[in-house]
This record gives sequence, C-alpha cells and structure tokens, in this order.
Amino acid sequence: MTTELERAVIEAARSFCRAEDGAKESLWTAVQALDAGQDPEVREIGWHEVVEGDRIKSVKTGKFYEVDDTFKFGKEFKISVRTGPDNAVTITRPTEAEPTAFVKRGQTGKAVDVFVEVFSSGETK
Repeated sequence: MTTELERAVIEAARSFCRAEDGAKESLWTAVQALDAGQDPEVREIGWHEVVEGDRIKSVKTGKFYEVDDTFKFGKEFKISVRTGPDNAVTITRPTEAEPTAFVKRGQTGKAVDVFVEVFSSGETK
C-alpha cells in the first residue's frame, strides 16, 4: 500500500523523468517530506493485521494509542484502544480517512509478522 507521501515522491520522480521544469526541486522536496514523515518504528499495514499490544496512530490527533483487542465484524474491524489509564474506546476501521493502519508493533504483532514471513516465503510451483 502506498502512502500519500510515497505517492508524492513517485509523481515527482515521473516528472523528473519527463524532464519538466522544476522537476529536480520537486523531487528533492518530495523526498525530504517523505523522510521527515517516516518513523523507522512505524509501519503501514492492513487493519486485518492489527493485534493487541500494537500502538496505532490516529489520523486526527497524530497520537499513538495502544490496542487492547480486535474483532472482525463483517468487512470491518472493531478495535478497542486505550485512551487513558482507566479508559478505552472502540473504533471501527477501515474508514475513508484511514484505509490502512500506521502502527508501532508490540510483541504479539512482531510474532504475527514472523509467521507471515515464514508462511509467505516458501517455494511457488
């Protein structure tokens, strides 16, 4: 899945390849914006991969909230997030504003990533 910043870099690279005026500056600006917006701990994943212990980023606040529980309900996911020491709320995702999740993986999420890597790395016939 491609983020908005990544799409900007791709478009700037295309402009650069077409040798449009200002393309080099456009590409440089887009790459700087991408670098500034990337936290090496943060990954973009599908909502189906979010598990307890992950911390998900809110598009509205830019803050990360710890996931207590996830539940698939039809095509949506009900995700319980901790908003304070004694407070949790349930959100429904995906939404138009948040089609994918930006997460800092917890221990469970890291274990899930290992299984996904193992089961998707076999030979294809």
